[in-house]
Amino acid sequence: MILISLATVAGMVVSNLWLRIGLLELGALLTVALVWLSARTFAAKLTYLAIVLISASSLIASDLLLEQSQYKWAWALYITSVCVKLAAIPLFFWLLSLAEELPNVVLGLIIAVVDMAAFGEFLASARAYPDSYHSHPVLLGVAAATSFIAALLMLTQRSLKRLLVLSTVEDIGFLMLGVASLQWTGLDGAVFAASTHALAKALLFICLSGPEADGALDGEPKGLAARYPVAAFGFLFGMLAMLGIPPTMGFLGRWRLYETALQINPWLAAVFILSSIFALIAYVLALTRIWWGPPHKPDPPNPANLPAKREPALMQATIVALTVLLLAVGIWPNALQLLMGGRP
Repeated sequence: MILISLATVAGMVVSNLWLRIGLLELGALLTVALVWLSARTFAAKLTYLAIVLISASSLIASDLLLEQSQYKWAWALYITSVCVKLAAIPLFFWLLSLAEELPNVVLGLIIAVVDMAAFGEFLASARAYPDSYHSHPVLLGVAAATSFIAALLMLTQRSLKRLLVLSTVEDIGFLMLGVASLQWTGLDGAVFAASTHALAKALLFICLSGPEADGALDGEPKGLAARYPVAAFGFLFGMLAMLGIPPTMGFLGRWRLYETALQINPWLAAVFILSSIFALIAYVLALTRIWWGPPHKPDPPNPANLPAKREPALMQATIVALTVLLLAVGIWPNALQLLMGGRP
């Protein structure tokens, strides 16, 4: 996991095109090894391997065609690579199928680190070749459909892991909207939203790792907040950040993306607003059904007076630190804007 993070971060920092692609794809290939070590079924292992290989081969072929000025085919292959790796419509089912196959920490690493790095590469390519992306109807349609369908499916989920995966897909639609617009408002909104996604999804999956390790997510969990209060606290703020509710960091990206959609087409804005409403309802249902209320089954008696299970101190510290970071950037956005180059 450390090697994956180092390769991915290094890939986002270097300026050489082929070195950047190599490091990012190395990070993706290392996640294949992690998935093969932790996935429950052989089908899940093969599915993820196929996704990584298809995405990488499409990306490399796209860059080779760009060097030969074959822009249309290069654009088509690059969008294929992006849609496959980011699990956009109609290819999001592969990520959903892995939800129950992988531990929360592995799933969170793939979504929060590898997928957001892939989006960063997508954003860099859009800025380098703006004529290929500007308000393209195919990209805008894929973005809107990705958010709307994923938000609808979120309403049907009782599994927290599957809910978080679909929430990722719903947010991917917003990120693609920001890139396709190629407006300063949309591009800045996409950067803020992707940064929020990485932090908030890391927080949300960490909040589930403790209950998962104790087997509390098996069956029909209920009343988790009573046993995992810090995780419940972190889940609430991670949810608010993903939905773009102030004063969390997510608000900085979402309102820019709403404004971008409105500038392109009011109906497009209506689709994204409706998607956010559905996602909000789904998250609130998850809080009321799973986190709040009395436990589904009473805790067994403790005749030996053994100490009750507590959330590990390191996990509590991580949850609190990520929550504070999401709130701090939301209250003082200049901190992230300075990193983006000082633009207002």
